[in-house]
Amino acid sequence: MRVRSLDCPALTRTPVTPASGSAATASISPNGSASVCAGGSVRLQANTGPDLTYQWFRNGARLTGATSSTLQASSAGDYTVQVANGCPAVQSAPVTVSIRSAQSPVVVANGLVLTSDATSGIQWFRDGAALPGATASSYTAVQSGRYSVRGNVNGCGESLSNDVFITITATEPDPQEAELVVYPNPTSRQLTVRLTGVSARTDAPTVRLVDQRGSTLLQADMQRDGKSYSTVLDISALPGGTFFVVIDEARESTVRLKRIRKL
Repeated sequence: MRVRSLDCPALTRTPVTPASGSAATASISPNGSASVCAGGSVRLQANTGPDLTYQWFRNGARLTGATSSTLQASSAGDYTVQVANGCPAVQSAPVTVSIRSAQSPVVVANGLVLTSDATSGIQWFRDGAALPGATASSYTAVQSGRYSVRGNVNGCGESLSNDVFITITATEPDPQEAELVVYPNPTSRQLTVRLTGVSARTDAPTVRLVDQRGSTLLQADMQRDGKSYSTVLDISALPGGTFFVVIDEARESTVRLKRIRKL
């Protein structure tokens, strides 16, 4: 057998120079706090660079369509991102996103003074009805009833507290016990407040003048006067109406209250 050449060109060799490369890096930076209120979200930012591709995961599960360098996360979980640049992909460390719900306020009663930990959106209620103008963090009860407060505690919306029950009782005066005397009543200018039948003490009683909304308008320390404590309140600048004189005695865990009328 004779083999004849078909005039095919001779094979040539082309030199190839291998190029060295390095794997991408992967990291996540939250744009703000990763703890967000229910209904909100946080933007997660992956590291950027030329020719990078991305794939996001939540709790280890691939998020369909989440292939950009950012992700708006609105569900709780551990988020990671896979970054590649032609070399094998690398996975970031997880970033945990948590979701916070509105927190109910806590009400603490100290005698007749109710204090809430709500910081905004405050409204006090008695027996389920809103108390007009009662929007401060503290409220002084002047009637028996079931008290609660609505407010925003953690920045995630308003919620209602549990009820606190206040009972104001009237009893026959005991000559051996301290007595609160307020005069003249009614008055238009000065009001004398006297607490009789109390022993001397290092912490003098404090008297407060409270309006019908439970807001403290005036406050003063009482001074020892013989066998009693007394002070004078100037109420001339107040509008006419009904007010309450309240004395809190922390040492005896008692609250004394008198109703007065400003002319």
